[in-house]
Amino acid sequence: MTDPTTSDAVLATVTELWRFPVKSMQGEPLATATIGPGGIEGDRSWGVVSADGRHVLSAKTVPALLFASASVVDGGDVAVTLPTGAVVLAGTQEADEALSTWLDRPVRLLSAADAHAAAEAPLDYEMTFEPPNDDAEVVGIPAPDDRLQDLTALHLLTDASLAAVRAARPDLDWSVRRYRPNVVAAVADGATGFVEDTWVGVDGTLGTARVHVRQATVRCAMPLRAQPGGTERDPELFRALDDLHANHLGIYVDVTAPGRCAIGDHLRR
Repeated sequence: MTDPTTSDAVLATVTELWRFPVKSMQGEPLATATIGPGGIEGDRSWGVVSADGRHVLSAKTVPALLFASASVVDGGDVAVTLPTGAVVLAGTQEADEALSTWLDRPVRLLSAADAHAAAEAPLDYEMTFEPPNDDAEVVGIPAPDDRLQDLTALHLLTDASLAAVRAARPDLDWSVRRYRPNVVAAVADGATGFVEDTWVGVDGTLGTARVHVRQATVRCAMPLRAQPGGTERDPELFRALDDLHANHLGIYVDVTAPGRCAIGDHLRR
């Protein structure tokens, strides 16, 4: 078995890569990805912003957002597909009007840079600290400068941790899409359980990018939300994960030097 303290040890192999061009909307799978300081190129590069410019909307408090999807199309534009089937391009008045009508509130679809520049106070997203309770107090959390991820540039899940929760509670829907990772990886040497917890603090490489594992991921209300395709809201996911692993699943990862990553590449120590 590979010694995880050995330099250049393979920790995991990438099996899925995901980009979410608009915060809280469905995203798109990738075969390869360019990774910069802000994560996968184009990830969370746009957000739906409140009319007052203070908040970037999140499915933590606006669950409907999960029923739209976004993708990067030819020329680098971002196309948003609404539940009605209508398709609009980010950065257009048509998109702002269509999203405002759909969400029944005035909003703008702004790039991360424009959203931060337009905000008179630090831009934030809203959430509660009681994920199963939608009536709990809502708190504004500052968004990282110039991007719209919640905390770090990348979020990674392993097959081992997913297998662990599925084995413990097979009655629940542990679909990867509920957890919205950028990277899904198969752990090396058949390791089982929440092995990625042992990687916190590790400096290594993901493909050719250099990365630092900052912390285990504390889960919010997002995974509990209803999903496209008829999957309903399920607060029991929170209660189960809280019992199994103190409501942690996956890891948050910083990028320390840019590079590229493809399916089949390794996360190395």
